[in-house]
Amino acid sequence: MRKSMPYDLDLVREQCKEVGLNSELMDSDTLVIRLADDVTLRFINNVTTHQLDGPTMDDDALIDFGDDTPWHTHGHEFEFADPRGHYISKDYLDLVAGIASGEILIAELWNKGNLKERWPIHKDYNDEFDYLEKDDEIRVRRIF
Repeated sequence: MRKSMPYDLDLVREQCKEVGLNSELMDSDTLVIRLADDVTLRFINNVTTHQLDGPTMDDDALIDFGDDTPWHTHGHEFEFADPRGHYISKDYLDLVAGIASGEILIAELWNKGNLKERWPIHKDYNDEFDYLEKDDEIRVRRIF
């Protein structure tokens, strides 16, 4: 894994303002976007990333949901694919605009009433249902 470049937090914050999402700069390296009462999306620069059997990377960057769910990315590009192999690429600013427009949704994996994971999916390009296990349910939310 290579270190990702920092996110332009000022540009992300401006994008949030343009599309009507509430965001707050928590410190010089962390921007939190309030998607719903219980859902936040964080853009974080200057992260230390520890790799199994690999070097520690300082000054890395990541996007996550700021909760106990494991999904995160260090990249600037998102690829959403459907079961037929069609896909669409979005950059991190497209992610913000896509969430606001409803093009990108928030999927949640629940198992026996417990939230296990949360991640972004594209409304037209997704294959999330192929991976369900016993007692799993996927809830998909559109942020308004």
